[in-house]
Amino acid sequence: STDSDPMESRALALERLGRASEADAAWADLARRHPARPAAHAAMARIHLARGALPDADRALIRLEAAEPRSGRTRLLRGARIAEQTLWLRRRGFEFVARAEEEVPDEALLYLDTLRAARQAVANVDPLTARLYQLEHLCQCLEVGEPGRIVDSIAGYAVYLSHRGGATALAAVGMLEQARAIAADHGVGQTIFVPACAGLVAINRGEWRAAEAYFDQAVAIDDTDPLARSAVLRSGCVMWSLASSFLLGDLAALAGRRAEYQRLLRGTGDRVSEARVAVSMQVFATLATDEPARAEQELAEALQRWPRAGFVVERGHAFLAARAIDLYVGDGARAWARVEEAWPAYIRSYPYQGQYGRTFGEFWRAG
Repeated sequence: STDSDPMESRALALERLGRASEADAAWADLARRHPARPAAHAAMARIHLARGALPDADRALIRLEAAEPRSGRTRLLRGARIAEQTLWLRRRGFEFVARAEEEVPDEALLYLDTLRAARQAVANVDPLTARLYQLEHLCQCLEVGEPGRIVDSIAGYAVYLSHRGGATALAAVGMLEQARAIAADHGVGQTIFVPACAGLVAINRGEWRAAEAYFDQAVAIDDTDPLARSAVLRSGCVMWSLASSFLLGDLAALAGRRAEYQRLLRGTGDRVSEARVAVSMQVFATLATDEPARAEQELAEALQRWPRAGFVVERGHAFLAARAIDLYVGDGARAWARVEEAWPAYIRSYPYQGQYGRTFGEFWRAG
């Protein structure tokens, strides 16, 4: 046993005696001396939340996740933080005092961009944490007041709301309009991010033709936009554009558009993005020519370029596509066996959180 045990006992005792300031100091000392102790970071997260010190609370939660990954306590605290942020947004709305980017301290901009990067990094594997980072990014952007980041953050939050369907999907449309109005009022130039988000909202609302148009608009954005040079974002728009063609039932257009996008991606040498275009319901372009063996081979080759663990978006979409191939060739037993094996992991994945992944997952499972 280390001396961290009596330190933790002392902090707990001070809490029970109601000596809050001394307890806070004891927890802070424990977190500093023994960063691997989850209890200290959990306590610091509670303390910062109670004080309204939101960035400090998030840093404590990140340290807690590192010390005790995926624990129930960690997720409970994150859920509480999400509820608090949501309430803050409802009370405040999207009001802010505009500040030019050059007026904002570099440290503040770095914190905002780190939150955004963190959300993108964990979205595939931990939807709850990704939602926390998305909300925190939006709250902090409004506090800082830089219009360009606010526009993108509101658009990103609209996507998260649309995943839940129902009334929240309708609210997401209004948020996109607010993002566009802020951009117009403050001279924010068009980026790939807003039409990409609009396309995802349209997908979740079942507006396939509008989604297809939004994604095509995003892909066509001038490369002078730094975000447009993001291979992940651009190829993601291509993948969803093709999914929109499939949902419209236009398999001939799907085949032509897929071939054109693959040709463009091969020209860039971006093999990962090329693989991204090969997953999901794009397999129907090959199945429509009655070539299930080729469809399965293309899907297997694309999957070799992705991590084997977990259901990242690409593997989630490929899981659905493979079930379509199984059913096309009439191998219901193989389809059911693979669904049963992977289903617990799939329903915990990011794709299942959205309308598209949830609906198609249940569809192919029932099939």
